[in-house]
This record gives sequence, C-alpha cells and structure tokens, in this order.
Amino acid sequence: MPSPSGLTTLKVLNSAVSMPSFTVEDLAKDANVSRKTVDDVLRRRYKSFFRAVDSERLGAPGRPARRWAIQPERLPELNAMVASINLGAEQELEEATAEDEAVAEASLTLAMNAVAKADHRDIESLGTLIAAAKSNLFNAGFGTDGEPLPGMKKPNRRQQTKAQLIAAVSNVLEARITDNPKLRDDAQVHAFRILEESKSEVTADAWLPLTNAALHAWGTLIAIPIAMPLPDWPFFNRLFPMLRRVRCDLVNAVCAVDDRIWPHLDEIVPAVHPIAAVLHGYRSGMEEIAGCEVEHRLAAARKVVVGGSQDDLLEAFQEGVELFVLSNDEYSDDAKSEIARKVAQVALY
Repeated sequence: MPSPSGLTTLKVLNSAVSMPSFTVEDLAKDANVSRKTVDDVLRRRYKSFFRAVDSERLGAPGRPARRWAIQPERLPELNAMVASINLGAEQELEEATAEDEAVAEASLTLAMNAVAKADHRDIESLGTLIAAAKSNLFNAGFGTDGEPLPGMKKPNRRQQTKAQLIAAVSNVLEARITDNPKLRDDAQVHAFRILEESKSEVTADAWLPLTNAALHAWGTLIAIPIAMPLPDWPFFNRLFPMLRRVRCDLVNAVCAVDDRIWPHLDEIVPAVHPIAAVLHGYRSGMEEIAGCEVEHRLAAARKVVVGGSQDDLLEAFQEGVELFVLSNDEYSDDAKSEIARKVAQVALY
C-alpha cells in the first residue's frame, strides 16, 4: 500500500470517497487543490484504487473528460487509508496551531511590556513604545483596535481579551497628549469598560501593569456613577461641571453621572446606581454619609474623600478610604485628574 501523507492527499481522497464517479476537474474543485495534484493521486500514487468508467463531453472541442470511480473491492481499504491520513493531518494541524499560538502569545507579551513601560509625560519615548506595542499586536494577528485581522483564525478568548486591553490602554496613553478633549474622553470611556471586563480574563500580573499605565494617564473623567451626601453636591458640581444629577432612592444623598459616560452607561454598569461614594472633608463627610444611607449601600472601601488640612489623615488611612488632600489651588486640572483617578481605582480595584 502506498504510504499516505499530506493534507492535499487527504483532501483528494476524501472528495473521491464522497462521489460515485468524478472527473479530475470535479475533484480539483471539490478538494480545492490543483488538477496536477488530483492527476498525481489518480494516475500514479493511488492508481490501483481507481478505475476509468466512461468519458464526458464538456461542450468544448477536444477529447472528452475521463470519469473515474473507486474500485468497489478497494473501498474498505481506501476508507481505512483516509482515516490514517486524517490522524496524521490532525496532528500536523495541531502542531501548526500550537506554533501559531506560541507566536501570538509571545507577541502579546512584548506588546504588554511596551505599554506598561510607556509614560504619557515622556513624549519622546511614548511614540516608540506605542509603535512597538502596535507592531507586536499585528504580529499576534490583531489590529490596533485589538480585533483580529481580516482572514486570521479566530483567537481564543484569553488572547482576544489581552489584545483589546493592550489596544485600549495604548489609546488612552496616545490620546492623553493630544489637543483633542473628545478623543481623550472617548479613549477613557472605552478603556474603563475593557479594564473592568478583562479583570476575570487576564492574570493579575498582566492586568495590573496595564491598568496602572492607563490610570497614570487618566484625565478628569468620572468613569462611574457616584453618590455623595447632599451638602457635598455644590462642591463636586463646581469641581466637575460635567456631572449631572440622576434620580436614585438614597435619602439625603445625590447620585451623579458624568455626561461623558452617560451615552455608554449600559456598557459600564447594568443599571444606573452608584458604584462609589465621594465626600468633601473626611470627618464631616463621614458624619454626613452615616445619615444618608450611602454607608449602608456601598462597601466601606469604595469611598473617595477629598480632604483638607483639618482632616485627620491617619484616621482616614485606617478607615481604608482613598484620600486626596487639596492644595491651595483646589480647582486645578491636576487636582481634578487625581480625584477622577482615585474614583476609577476604587471601582476597578
């Protein structure tokens, strides 16, 4: 018996056993191989398995196309041969798939390392690192948006999530140094959703460096719905004019959502409810929050306190809240970015 090997041979023989009779052209089309490959299988390598049955005129000048069929007594033997080729082909495909996945995994790791090192304040090196990340995304089979390139095999879920995470954080870093506020806002809205979704899909040693890179470049976007004691609303509304009040069932409290996340809210949370509490002043804020039900509805760690020099920082630290102490210029962009960053941190961590 000939020694069967190769995917093209498997394709031709599989097509042959599925047809009562066939021409060379029939098998070439069905198996998606060349006529030369089919001719080699029929007339040389596996000649004894086939017989000529008749000829077929195709409406064109010249000799009619010869039709072939499998020798009836050789059909069981051919079926066994096809099965053996199939096992070899499966092993060949598995090895090729494993190699492709190893290349993709290595490329994604290189892309993640590049993004983790990037600093939006170091414009000179930022461009080089982001370009390296995008190049490695491409090598792994993904576009700059983290989606698979056209024509590529569908990636596994973990690699797909990694690619989306790398792309989202890269966009935050790039957008942070542009003069386009909308581009920055859109990048942060998208990145927050990807960061939240990827927590359960990506290992902590991969997720944390990328999340930190994104948060270090964060702007003034309040990425989640928040709650605060009613007396604190004027202060935070003055600090973040894009906050809008929304209806909620908390007593003596205000629920608010950043206008920039409002159109995307269903992508971030399943319903409009506060995810974190913000307070103005630690001591007075904790007293106010105790009477407005926010304390009972939100976990203790999910608080951001905007404090002042009169606050007991040690007490705040022991309570485990995220504390930001205002400087004299309490409405600076840096101060607002730091508060927004801490709000994102308590939601993600």
